[in-house]
Amino acid sequence: MAKRFIDTNLFNDSWFAGLSQSQKMIWIYFITNCDNAGIIDLNVGLAAYQTGIEDFKDIFRKSKEGVYKNRISHLKENYYFLKKFVTFQYPKGLSKLCKPQKSVIKRLNEFSNFPTVKKVLNNSLETVLDRDKDMDQEEEY
Repeated sequence: MAKRFIDTNLFNDSWFAGLSQSQKMIWIYFITNCDNAGIIDLNVGLAAYQTGIEDFKDIFRKSKEGVYKNRISHLKENYYFLKKFVTFQYPKGLSKLCKPQKSVIKRLNEFSNFPTVKKVLNNSLETVLDRDKDMDQEEEY
């Protein structure tokens, strides 16, 4: 079972407070059901069943062009990307030398042809320690 950081001030956030009850539930569904890279393969029927929102499809369709516009990107088919997820979950950036983050980088690379995903990859940090480790590895050969 994946664990997530969630902002304890979520309900105090003015953006979130302005959402309808269904939009709030959909947002919570997204942040708790996306993968470790912030990508969700949305099955609308299953999401409607799990959230109890009968008109999930209609609400999400309207909201993705409205209140979610700056927060979710449509990648392809049923795949959506939560734009701020990676920077929130990994505030120091991603490092290819951090084993838990390798799968995140790999997943983002699968969708690297999309501008919002490419931006996250480009903003990944390679710390001085990471560079030193790379140099040490090169010297061993």
